[in-house]
Amino acid sequence: MNKILVLILLLLYGYNQVFSQDIITIDAFVLDKLTNEPVPYVNIGFVGKSVGTASNEKGRFKIQYQEDYIKDFDVLQFSSLGYKTLKIKSSELFSKLSNTNKLYLQPNIQSLEELIITTPETDKKQVGSLDYDGYTIGYWKEDMALGGEIATKLKINKKDSKLLDLKLRILENISDSIKLRVNIYDSNKKLPNKNLLNTNIFHVVTKKIGIDTINLKPYNIKVDKDIIVSIELVEVFGDKVGFVVAGSGSGATYTRYISQDKWKEIKDATMSFQVLTSFPKKHNKIEKRIIPNTITILWDSSESMLLNRNINKELEFLEAYLNSIKNVKVRVVKFNMDIIDDKLFEVKKGDTKLLLNHLKNTTYEAGTSFASVLSNNWSHSDVMMLFSDGVSAFSDFNHNFSNPTFCISSSYIANHKVLQEISQSTDANYLNLNKTSLSSALRYMAFDILDKTVYDETSDSNKRSTIYGIVQSKSGPLEGVSVSIKNTYDEVFTDKDGKYEIKADYGDILLINYFGVKQKEIAVSNKKNIDIDLEFNIEFLEEVSVSGINDKPNENDNIARLGNRKLGYASNYIGENDIRPSDIYFVDILRRTPGVNVSGATINANIWIRDRRTPPAVFVDGLYSLNYLNLSPQNIQSITVLRSLAAINRFGADAAGGAILVTTKTSQFSSEEQLKNWARLTDNNYDQTKLYPETNSKVSHFVSELHNASSFNEALQIYESQKTRFKQLPISFYFDASEYFERWDSTKAYNILTSIADIAYNNVKALKTLAYKLEALNKYEEARLIYKRILKLNPKQSQPFRDMALAYQNTGAYNKAMLLYKQMLLGTIPEVDFSGLRSVIENELRHLVMLHKSKVEYKDLSSDLLSLKFKKDIRLVFEWNNPLAEFELQFVNPDNKYFTWELSEFSKKERILDGLQKGYQTEEFFIDDAKPGKWLINIKNLKKEDTQNPTYLKYTVYKNFAKPNETKTVRVIKLFELQNKATLDEFIYN
Repeated sequence: MNKILVLILLLLYGYNQVFSQDIITIDAFVLDKLTNEPVPYVNIGFVGKSVGTASNEKGRFKIQYQEDYIKDFDVLQFSSLGYKTLKIKSSELFSKLSNTNKLYLQPNIQSLEELIITTPETDKKQVGSLDYDGYTIGYWKEDMALGGEIATKLKINKKDSKLLDLKLRILENISDSIKLRVNIYDSNKKLPNKNLLNTNIFHVVTKKIGIDTINLKPYNIKVDKDIIVSIELVEVFGDKVGFVVAGSGSGATYTRYISQDKWKEIKDATMSFQVLTSFPKKHNKIEKRIIPNTITILWDSSESMLLNRNINKELEFLEAYLNSIKNVKVRVVKFNMDIIDDKLFEVKKGDTKLLLNHLKNTTYEAGTSFASVLSNNWSHSDVMMLFSDGVSAFSDFNHNFSNPTFCISSSYIANHKVLQEISQSTDANYLNLNKTSLSSALRYMAFDILDKTVYDETSDSNKRSTIYGIVQSKSGPLEGVSVSIKNTYDEVFTDKDGKYEIKADYGDILLINYFGVKQKEIAVSNKKNIDIDLEFNIEFLEEVSVSGINDKPNENDNIARLGNRKLGYASNYIGENDIRPSDIYFVDILRRTPGVNVSGATINANIWIRDRRTPPAVFVDGLYSLNYLNLSPQNIQSITVLRSLAAINRFGADAAGGAILVTTKTSQFSSEEQLKNWARLTDNNYDQTKLYPETNSKVSHFVSELHNASSFNEALQIYESQKTRFKQLPISFYFDASEYFERWDSTKAYNILTSIADIAYNNVKALKTLAYKLEALNKYEEARLIYKRILKLNPKQSQPFRDMALAYQNTGAYNKAMLLYKQMLLGTIPEVDFSGLRSVIENELRHLVMLHKSKVEYKDLSSDLLSLKFKKDIRLVFEWNNPLAEFELQFVNPDNKYFTWELSEFSKKERILDGLQKGYQTEEFFIDDAKPGKWLINIKNLKKEDTQNPTYLKYTVYKNFAKPNETKTVRVIKLFELQNKATLDEFIYN
């Protein structure tokens, strides 16, 4: 058969020198030297200068550059599969193109030899992942990116693997269509090196979003080791360029902006590329594994292993395996957040007593980080054995293992998928001892047997069922309802359609929590579909029953009205649309309010609520007011009338006659603007002294026991005893115990704190508590990893993205922070609404630019984002871990004027609803150009709760915000303890 000449080209090249502003333009063609045919999609560019392009399907290309940027010694390079690379020095360009606009590429005949293809029977396996973490992306946004590539590394652990197809997860494609070229590089070097292909693989993408598949079968691509797969932009159809591919935050990704540019490595990122591979079956021949002389056991000693490990089952397997070998040297490495013990044993004649006792006497504590054990290749060992549940919020699973690594787990809630991937990537097997018998496990250790089991990331090994349903009230589905399993840290929140899914056992108790609703308990039966109807408290409905005229739904109603309807509040409501132009005085509105009596006229009227003997208390924008009769109706946003006795409990004796809550249009301004304006009021004088939170705090009985210890060792014994006595210890226990042990040993304190990441691996509320405390301890890298886990759990909420961007900024990853802030402001993250956090995001982006301008790409920002709008001396940021939290902040200025910002079902119910819908729990306040003197900030929790997984608040103070002399202080507040008002902070403003 004739040899195949791969079609490609060299160049047809027109040289047009344009002197305007010293810009050189080259417009030319690339042709095949033998056939004189155009060579399409040649990579063309000045090496390492970020100036390049690709020829089109007719071999034509156009390249422009500034004359003084390209030096005489710079090289213009032309490369394409099937051709020898052409290199031309800049100084030679004029002479080569003075008489022609064509350049020619010499075919590389040797690379085009026809291949003989055989088709043995094969097994198949997917490598790579289509996972998307919500923020890692690769993209092209302009046609100057022709020849640019996005690449990611994929692990190949079977020899003679054939690549069958490539799948991409596309997040956006605004072009009519684009043409890609697929490249496969070897991974011997740090960056993509040799292209393993001998022909071009082109693919036209028309899909706008979703999974796109590229057929690789016709190209007979076979590999024996890890590869780097890239997609290259070669042509855009239409006048728009906008292509975004998904990724996730682990592994290695490589990019080059345009053709012939230098490769750049992007760490902790993998593009959502997945390749289906096939490899020859081993027919009726099971190869026996080499009997090891040395074994390294990596023994996970983290907190979760104490709760989930079946140690008897694991030790039974290990004893049987070592007995089968008889004589072997075994290195036992115990680890949690780091390697904590490393000991060598010599097993002779199968005697494992000392080794097994060593493992039985393990102390379990702290979170899990695989970084220290996975970064070592343990090359001295013939076989590796990793005993773990694979659960870690503090590390990814990139490893350097070169020897067979068997992952073993006895936990029902292990990360089976990851453990299997580690094993299979080293030509070993994952042994799930809950699904694999002892004899089968030993057989997997002795023989090279293919395991075809497919796991999800956190498969429950058939122990727990998935319970699902819809939570609703009479008004329809409810978003943001907490559904949890009693006495566990398993918790989910309903989506916008009221839907939930949670793993549960028969007999478990579902706890349902929402504001305005008493906690509801439902026992799990054999039924998997459990729909839940909620009824709001009668007292609560009474409190929020608001008088009004217009009872018909109106799409233009304000958010408070929409919130009331969705929450099932009484339908009567006075909002902006119900206020008439003819209303001159405040009492004109109240006269039309059922249940409110008004006598007298204008500003001298008397008001009382029916069935009450004393006048109501009136609160305007959260402040108790005596001058409410002077309010202008045209500045009123809404009015709420509270009639029941709960008003007294809520607002004190002043509300014995009920309460009227008024929200003005002025209050719709930002917290920043509110804080500036409240000092002008005349009826908000503060007459208390500093309130000490200690008087409100209750020391838990756990900590009380620890305080009885007279030495560190005695405290350790009490702590371990507490862990043994109680099956499910509360988050507050780990938090408080960590603070207690700071007096004895900071490492011990840190290990106790990080245990939260293991016991509450899937609980966002608990993980936020941990992240807050890590930031307060200046452990920003560890906090970043926790925020990364939270984002994976909540990829459709806005808060995790903002938290991740701030974590990048705190850890010096300024460009990553900038990219994420831009994505949030531009709205390019699908299905996430950032409007509730827009002001916070903009201010933090300005902060990033002001302090790190030389380290970020800022030129595409509007001028408004390049500096602070005005002087901002002090920035106060409040964040809370519970979307259903209710609390009150009180700011007292040097003139003893106070302003109250309240988040509750009675006050800012629409703010709570907005936070639930969009997924954010942050407020910021600024103090600037204020009167010098002492400021107080008081706080009060408005909601009772238990301490199993309580509400914590992170309080951050920036002084000299976004200035070179900025200081920052982070504190974590036990909000659940502050049932009485307490002083949170006291500082002098100069």
